[in-house]
Amino acid sequence: MSKITVISKLTHVETVTDGSQVTLADSSIVKINAQRADILDYERSGNDLIVKLADGETLTLKNFFVAGEQGISQLVLEESNGALWWIADPMAAESYQSIASVDALLAGTTTASAGEAAIWPQVVAAAAVVVGVTVIMAVAMEVAVTGVMAMAVTRRCRAPIRTTPRLRAQRPTSDFQPMAPSLAGAPKPTASSPSPMPTAM
Repeated sequence: MSKITVISKLTHVETVTDGSQVTLADSSIVKINAQRADILDYERSGNDLIVKLADGETLTLKNFFVAGEQGISQLVLEESNGALWWIADPMAAESYQSIASVDALLAGTTTASAGEAAIWPQVVAAAAVVVGVTVIMAVAMEVAVTGVMAMAVTRRCRAPIRTTPRLRAQRPTSDFQPMAPSLAGAPKPTASSPSPMPTAM
């Protein structure tokens, strides 16, 4: 007959039972003294969890899948060497996670809904949040620096370009007429006899 320890998540009161059946009054940590190799199968019957051992013994954990304010109950195996193994979801693929103690489970930092795998402890979640915030801050700083550089380039491109104005030639208007030199008073050319050739002296 296996030893079953029930620790209430609500009151943290610990109850030890030497039997094949326990009834949970609220969400609890159920710790069974057994080796992992001793577990033959896990079955669900309504809200009860049935644990079948290799030696033919059957343990019934009534109300195991009833969710309370602290979530559903959690199952832990305690081996003969004191090692603790948490079964996140007995109805999923068999998966054991080594834990140092049941304190994280009692604190409610590890929760699971019926038929779904449990969530990792809050410490891991907090670390993920810190990393996420750091990444977001780094991206924001990079975007800000890029924006400042873009503004500087834009202002440089928008700087006024000084050019020397070209002089445009004035085109004469239609009223302008060139003035001809006045011929008044100028002697008119007349036909004259050729000048006599000088005579030799």
